[in-house]
Amino acid sequence: MKQKLISIVIPYRFVDDYFEVWMQVRKSNDELNGMLEFPGGKQEFNETSAEAAVREFNEEVGVKYKASELKLYTIYSNKLSDKIVNLSIYLKEETPDGPLGVKGWHKLACDEDLRKIESQVPPANRIFLKEFIIKSDFNKLKKN
Repeated sequence: MKQKLISIVIPYRFVDDYFEVWMQVRKSNDELNGMLEFPGGKQEFNETSAEAAVREFNEEVGVKYKASELKLYTIYSNKLSDKIVNLSIYLKEETPDGPLGVKGWHKLACDEDLRKIESQVPPANRIFLKEFIIKSDFNKLKKN
């Protein structure tokens, strides 16, 4: 069965006592146009998933990270009828004065915060964000 390798970067930061993630508005000619998503895309044959994440982030956002700055959070595997999609999710901690500016940040301290933006987020991202909030992984990140 064919495998599709995708890498995304989720910039996050801590502001006072809460957690925020950065998402961009998708510009496309499909049903996801205007939705909030994380930068990323397909892994090329000659690159690692971290290198793909860095390249895609730079192409989509114009900010160049180093692969060593990213922290692999998890790899989701989704078996479809004709292929297996492996999604490598990388985290990148940012500071309030970092290169992403002030727009695009979304507070995610609890389920209520996610419900406020839920209709703007594709279903696959909703699943990840809900799991991340429930597991309180952002609190673990803050301690590191």
